[in-house]
Amino acid sequence: MRGLRILMCVCAGIGLAACTANEDRPVTNRADAGEIAALKGLSAIQVKDMLGPPSFTRRDKPAEIWQYRNDLCILDLFLYPDAKNQTVAHYAVRSPRHASDNACLESFQVAAKGQ
Repeated sequence: MRGLRILMCVCAGIGLAACTANEDRPVTNRADAGEIAALKGLSAIQVKDMLGPPSFTRRDKPAEIWQYRNDLCILDLFLYPDAKNQTVAHYAVRSPRHASDNACLESFQVAAKGQ
């Protein structure tokens, strides 16, 4: 359990570092076209509009982790508070079927549109 907490802290730090490096880059709607990197910077509301509600959520202050699951993959989103709301700072994809990150995102987008 302690090892998992350490791993989560490391992942959170990496996510924050990635956000800092890209903070001058404007947020785009490329995630609407299935480009997973464009999830970074989206607000919690934008993510729910795009993917629907998460299958699982967990709070590890200051982060909130949202997990989406289906038969193809698991998508973890790490949201952190900013000046106005929570935004996606990092994502992780796991796929036993070796699906690409973009294919994983598209599978959740298709499911959300069908709801």
